[in-house]
Amino acid sequence: MTKPIAQVLAVTVSPMFTAILDYALDNQRPRTSPRIKALAITRDGFLVGWNDENPLAQVFIGAVSAFEANVKGVCATCGLTQDETEVVVAFAFSRVADWRIWGRRGANPFREVR
Repeated sequence: MTKPIAQVLAVTVSPMFTAILDYALDNQRPRTSPRIKALAITRDGFLVGWNDENPLAQVFIGAVSAFEANVKGVCATCGLTQDETEVVVAFAFSRVADWRIWGRRGANPFREVR
């Protein structure tokens, strides 16, 4: 785990955002329950997730723009530089399947398909 990611994970946030950050930043020591098991961005730009208590139920989380703003806000709270913040945001989005047809920043849902 990089130092900027460790700093972000040390900030106290709401239980729901804690679960989201634990997943998005690949925290190996989850801090809350239920645990997020997957995140995805819908075609229309909303963040949805699945948790370990009800893995077949999709949960609406909110606008992906709010997710990005909240991650950047936690980075600012930690005093991260702009470069460090960009690294954290990029890492977080690398863990999210992005089904948008515009503005894609997350992981390609088909990256494993050959």
